[in-house]
Amino acid sequence: SPAPVAPVAPPADGPTDVVLLYRRNAQPDETVLAQIEEALVARGLDVYCDRTLRPGIESHRNQEARIRTARAVVPIVSPRALRSELLQYALEAA
Repeated sequence: SPAPVAPVAPPADGPTDVVLLYRRNAQPDETVLAQIEEALVARGLDVYCDRTLRPGIESHRNQEARIRTARAVVPIVSPRALRSELLQYALEAA
């Protein structure tokens, strides 16, 4: 039988207002991400988007914890982004 999966702990710095999901190194995704993030921050919201360059288990757990505790999750979806397994995983967690 498969090993049990450890529960995802909430972020240490508390819940996030909005989590933005996007595909790295894809356009227009990153341009749209920057515009949305700027607008939300200007409205005083706490915004999180994972910009780590080293994807791994810890990064995925952190993102999943933020998704589960956020007030809102906004995916930026383009045809290229839909081919990303990492984005699909994040969307399933949302």
